[in-house]
Amino acid sequence: MKSSRAAIPRYKMPVEAKAGMQVHSHDDPPDYMDHDIYAAHRDEHYLMFFSYGGGYKANVDFRVVHRTGQFIGLIVPGQVHQLLEAKAMKGYSVTFDPSLMPVALKSTIEAYFKEETVFGANDLLMEQTEEMLEILMKLRNQSDDAFTAFAMHSILQGILGLVAGSLEALQSGRKPDNRAAIINREFQLLVQEHFKDWKSPADYAKVLHITATHLNDTIKDVTGIAVSQHIQQQVILEAKRLLYHTHLTVTEIAYELGYEDVGYFTRMFKKIAGMTALSFRKSFRE
Repeated sequence: MKSSRAAIPRYKMPVEAKAGMQVHSHDDPPDYMDHDIYAAHRDEHYLMFFSYGGGYKANVDFRVVHRTGQFIGLIVPGQVHQLLEAKAMKGYSVTFDPSLMPVALKSTIEAYFKEETVFGANDLLMEQTEEMLEILMKLRNQSDDAFTAFAMHSILQGILGLVAGSLEALQSGRKPDNRAAIINREFQLLVQEHFKDWKSPADYAKVLHITATHLNDTIKDVTGIAVSQHIQQQVILEAKRLLYHTHLTVTEIAYELGYEDVGYFTRMFKKIAGMTALSFRKSFRE
């Protein structure tokens, strides 16, 4: 049973997007945005921003992210976010359809940005990306044909490749071993996509072609907590989003997240969040 009441606003790529992507300078007038970025919402696309100066403050899934100077940021599809403040930002924003994210780079990029949102890139990476973004800015105004689209996609994937390479080098020192890291990244992506329907570790192990015991041991070695806890944490994060940003009842939220037993859901919420669902709604809204 799912409620028909309004949920968190979710926005698609604007219809005027060229080749499944948009690129804008932070110097552009703000009227290119088709929704209020200062109100909490989700996007069905990626939003990547490159700052070469100024300051940025946003709320991303109950975390306040504040950064100044040079950095690269990414909002992943489905994350609830809102801009709180932007001061004299210099740089570019790129929105792009999920189909343009290379499969080979997706796990590396999302594993980092879903936790950190922003990345303090070095001077070389910022110089390289700036040159490529300037070319994208020129291409956006050219004729809308297949060859221009191909060129834009290639440059975007080049940028993503450079970013992924920097992130891989950054994280290489803290990986327990390559195979375990791969399993963990693939598992985390599956949880984000299927947590409403897949509640058993065996569901994820089957897709990863390993046993549930091996999956649980690996995830626990890498992260310190079991597979079931990761699933529950993703459920509770989504429950918090709905409690804070919508007027759905606790029962409606439980059904939305795949729980027919509302009592079980409420007990799990209290155990993980440290308070009841209604207490969370009241305290955060106030």
